Amino acid sequence: MGKPREITEEERFYLDWARETVKNNIASANAALSQLLTISTAMLGSGVYFLSENVLPKWMLAATLASLFASLVAAIVAAMPRKAEVDINSPAAIKKHKQDVLARKRTQIAFCVWPLLLALGIAALGVIAKAFGF
Repeated sequence: MGKPREITEEERFYLDWARETVKNNIASANAALSQLLTISTAMLGSGVYFLSENVLPKWMLAATLASLFASLVAAIVAAMPRKAEVDINSPAAIKKHKQDVLARKRTQIAFCVWPLLLALGIAALGVIAKAFGF
């Protein structure tokens, strides 16, 4: 077995970038949840327009607002800090904790995104139907 070769500066750059990406995954997930919270709140507020202008049939309006509200609640719950205990002297425990947190954040993002997409889809269908006289 021979001596391992030295890595190049370009390879070191990509290895360092990969490590930084892994470190920033949870912060990125938190930023996404914060943006989802803002979007859900804004969309729920814009539901007032649909109420006042009679743009959507009542059942579509109710489904849209319920979905937006579900997305908002999911974003608020996901943004709440959680208490966790981890042995900071054990790299394996830290790694497992960080992997668990990231997995939970990704699940929480899905719980925010799907109702938001459902609401946007229902609202879009209602507006299109109204525009074509259905």
